[in-house]
Amino acid sequence: MDYLLSIGFPYLSQVLISGITFGIVHGAWLLLRGEIKIALPAILSTTILGCLLAMLYIYTGRSILAPIIAHVLINMVTEPWFCYLPLQGNGK
Repeated sequence: MDYLLSIGFPYLSQVLISGITFGIVHGAWLLLRGEIKIALPAILSTTILGCLLAMLYIYTGRSILAPIIAHVLINMVTEPWFCYLPLQGNGK
């Protein structure tokens, strides 16, 4: 995002490019496995999250600490459910 700022990209473009990249990277393993039906919602939801984290980055004066802490807290809440649901047969 700092590079995009340095070459004149507006905040909205920085947020969208960062968010889309975040989403694709987080869904890439599903795409590589050929699970398109699962990959698309995962990419969409993580793209939205990536945009929110990018906005937080800008809002906090381009401090990376706040988005990192937010990401860790989100993972602490969601990851146990991602592991638990498939064990219960509700993950499909």
